[in-house]
Amino acid sequence: DALVKWKNLTPIQDPGRVYTIADYKNRQYRYTMSEYAVEIERMTVRLENLFLESGNLSTNFFIRLERSLEEAEGMEQAPLKEVNEWWNLLQEDFKRLNQNYQDYMRELNSVRAEEMMKTREFLLFKDRLIEYLRSFVQSLQMHVPVIEGRLKKTDVAAVERILAKETEYELSIPRLETVDEKLLSENIRGRWKSILEWFSGSGGRESEAGKVFDTTNDIIRKIPRY
Repeated sequence: DALVKWKNLTPIQDPGRVYTIADYKNRQYRYTMSEYAVEIERMTVRLENLFLESGNLSTNFFIRLERSLEEAEGMEQAPLKEVNEWWNLLQEDFKRLNQNYQDYMRELNSVRAEEMMKTREFLLFKDRLIEYLRSFVQSLQMHVPVIEGRLKKTDVAAVERILAKETEYELSIPRLETVDEKLLSENIRGRWKSILEWFSGSGGRESEAGKVFDTTNDIIRKIPRY
């Protein structure tokens, strides 16, 4: 009862084994975790694995994003389900690229990393790290201009129609709760805008890709000083 009151659990009356009126009055319940409780549990698991699942600088996501953006033109005439699959793949690759980089850089800029760089053991590890970072920088130089070029060449009106199809697909999914079409549409357009700003910048501001390039080079220059 306390967990239900705190909104950790949601009670569902179970009529499956009710044979008498008395049984029914006793209210046999099954309990499921509430949406809030599920999200809190997932966050707790992520926190527990924070230092086990460290980030990386995989360049494969650049290639996948290039491929997805190349397919964007065909999405205007594609069925809604195919548009949704394309959209989800694009979003997942972009999210993992950004998240993996942030996790890896957070680890490199941590106090623990600073202390490790002052040890003799780091001398053996230094060259491998610099080579790894340089390889990522070279990949940035090679792929980011291509992705930026594809984004700039994409017809704005065509993108709007594709995003409208993704919104239409999301609204077609049977849900028990009503989805606000305006909020859903804004969310989808906001995600596309995030990709644009990451690779191209906006309002005269430097792109996130440019900042990533500068940050990685700064770390490469900093390592030999230790």
